[in-house]
Amino acid sequence: LALKSKITDPLGKQYEADLQQTLAVKKAKEEEEHKNHSEERARKEADAAQTVASPSTATTSTSTVDQQQNEATTLTAPIVT
Repeated sequence: LALKSKITDPLGKQYEADLQQTLAVKKAKEEEEHKNHSEERARKEADAAQTVASPSTATTSTSTVDQQQNEATTLTAPIVT
């Protein structure tokens, strides 16, 4: 019985240490994946927000140019009586 505990105790301790190390590595990998996923999601949201904002800006600019061209045409049109 004493011999059994001399053999199994160190093996149990080694197993426990290996298990803790494996769990720590797994947790670190999961945290890294979560961080990368969060960064990717934030980047996609920023790209989507920029894409949504860009067309409205372009439309506003185009409308302003069209309005200015219409005003110029109206001002330079000859008056016929």
